[in-house]
Parts: sequence; structure tokens; C-alpha cells
Amino acid sequence: MLEEMRKGYSLVEIIVTIAVLAILLAAFFPSFISALQSSRTKGAAQTLLADIQLAKTEASRRQSFVFISFSETAWCYGINAGSACDCESNPASCNIGSAAASDFPGTVLTENFPNDTLIFNPVRSTSTAGTATFSSGSGRSYSVRISALGRARICQPDAPSGSLLAC
Repeated sequence: MLEEMRKGYSLVEIIVTIAVLAILLAAFFPSFISALQSSRTKGAAQTLLADIQLAKTEASRRQSFVFISFSETAWCYGINAGSACDCESNPASCNIGSAAASDFPGTVLTENFPNDTLIFNPVRSTSTAGTATFSSGSGRSYSVRISALGRARICQPDAPSGSLLAC
């Protein structure tokens, strides 16, 4: 008769279940945040790589120099044909495209292009050489390196030598 009356869970069983879930959540939450930051950082690098390929294609298609202008203040970059654009104060001046820190929260951009500008030549598809590095609080960073011949690739500065992603 007791078995027929007992339906559901007792308060003790519910509290124990919640406590176990809380412990598991506390154990996995930091690694989840780290993975999320790493994913955003890699996404920013992949977006820049795709935009570099777009700019190279647009330079050939338009038969015009194409500029990718960088700003590290509240990082952004813009793509424009014919001249550099200001992605920070006038993003509309970047007529081909742009990206900003707000698209990838928690990422930081550093770059070493001359005059903060990457230029694509329409004749030979050559470009200015340099590196843009995205990093995050998780300690993971990804670099986009472009050669003077216009070849761009993603690498990881902290990857072990011999790794496919090593810089």
C-alpha cells in the first residue's frame, strides 16, 4: 500500500540532484568560457583571411588598388577600392566591407602593416606584406600572415614547431 501512494521525488532527492549538477557546472564552466573565447579569436582570424581573399579578387576584378585599413584603437578594419577608408569614425566609407571588435567580443587585434594598411595591386595581385594577430583572454592567439606575393595563411604563434599551424 505504501508503494501505491509514493509518486514523484522527495525533497532530499531533488536537492542532491541540484547539488551534483551545480558541482559539474562549476567544474566545466571555466573550460567552456576558454573554448568560447578561443572560438571567437579563431573566427576573427578566419574572417580576416576570407576578407583578404575577397580584396585580392576585387583588385583584379575592378582593375583598381584595393585597401584594407586597420585601426587598433577599438579594433576594426575596412575594405575599400581606390583609397584607404576609416572604419572607426566613418565605416560607410569602406565600400567593399568591414569587421569590428563588436563582431568578436573579447578579441584584441595587433598588426604590423605599413601605415596600418594592406594594399592589393590589381596587375600582379601582389600586396604589402605583414601580419595581423588576434588574441583573447584565454591565451590563445591566431595570426594571419600575408606575403608580398599576396599569399595569406592562418597560423598560431604559440603552436609547437612542426605543427601545421606553427608560424
